[in-house]
Amino acid sequence: MKKSLFLILGIFLAIIVSDRIVYGVIKHFEKQIFIGDSAGKVNYFNKIKDSTDILIFGSSRAVHHLDPKVFGESCFNMGVDGKRIAYATGLVQTLKKKKQTVFVHIDHVKLFDSQYDGVDVLTLLNKTSDNSQLRSFLMDVFPEDVWISDVFKCYSYNGKVFPILKNYVFQNKNVKTDGFAPLAPDEEQKAIFKNMVKNRKDTLLRTLNKPYVVNPLVEKCIDRIIEMGRQNKSEIIFFTSPSLFQIDDEVRETVKSYFNSKGVNYIDDVDFFKGIDYDLWQDYTHMSVKGAELYSEHFYREFQELKNK
Repeated sequence: MKKSLFLILGIFLAIIVSDRIVYGVIKHFEKQIFIGDSAGKVNYFNKIKDSTDILIFGSSRAVHHLDPKVFGESCFNMGVDGKRIAYATGLVQTLKKKKQTVFVHIDHVKLFDSQYDGVDVLTLLNKTSDNSQLRSFLMDVFPEDVWISDVFKCYSYNGKVFPILKNYVFQNKNVKTDGFAPLAPDEEQKAIFKNMVKNRKDTLLRTLNKPYVVNPLVEKCIDRIIEMGRQNKSEIIFFTSPSLFQIDDEVRETVKSYFNSKGVNYIDDVDFFKGIDYDLWQDYTHMSVKGAELYSEHFYREFQELKNK
């Protein structure tokens, strides 16, 4: 019985030691990359976030749509494909600079999406050892995953090892970026999209079932972002970028009233482009580089109007 116990204990200790060694190697490579959504862009963000005046957060609807150049040199787009409000909130918790302007993208439908569980923020799990504010937020929403990563360190790099090694080998060591990733569809992609629209049978109008109930996790994230802004004396502006999917007026008014009740600015540009100009779009929810540049200039003017109120 004692031999079995010692064997089990020995195996467990060997696993823990091996885990720490592998974790240390992965972290060594990860800390040196500044490209790629798996880790590099977050590293670059952490490097420049406290010397930047304007920051943009959100999903692909942010990273492909807002060009920081229209705001001047001190602006960075931290939007990431497939990431939503929980991921943005995790990053916002790490901000220390006072009096920044922070733009956060939110979709009308996602605000009321009861299925959203915030798992996108778990891709920041490997950064909880570096930032107590981020760790605190993750402990609030996913405590079990934080505890697991405390015991088995490599757990925090789940799904990231290959992208980290690839980006380490191929990255430009002197990378400098504003985070913007414009989309430039070729002629074949444009033709495919035109056929999709032409053959579409259903309406582009998106409807939601009543009552309109804000997802509790989404509300928690919004409140955390607003609180960070209050503490840092920063300006928080939520926004919705253009989409070909239409949102009915009642939903839009409900979203506008919601943010008004929070005492925070909200810009709703979902219908900025009237009709369908195929040169301006990659697909139903993503603009081409041409559309993004037109929208960025418009958004900057809206921002200036808010500042002058």
